[in-house]
Amino acid sequence: MNKRKQKQIRRILAAKRVKKCGQIDLKNLQAQVWDIAVQSQQTASWVKTQGETNRLICRYFSKEIARLEKRKTPELALLAIALGFICGALGYILCLLAIL
Repeated sequence: MNKRKQKQIRRILAAKRVKKCGQIDLKNLQAQVWDIAVQSQQTASWVKTQGETNRLICRYFSKEIARLEKRKTPELALLAIALGFICGALGYILCLLAIL
């Protein structure tokens, strides 16, 4: 073969290699973009789920606090102590009467 044909063959082979390398990079790039898109979609879904969970927790505790504020817990505790004292005194008196 003469030198001119060899140069042409080398140029053609070099062009094919460049084209092939470019295709490989393009496919790799497409795969990376797809992976990033999937990751961002998963992250967005996770953030949305976390936000909904936080809202539900806040709503639950707000309702519980309001419910506890409506209850008259101190009054009920004092009533229970007073009733316990009265029942204890009655029991003591009945015990004294039983002994006599």
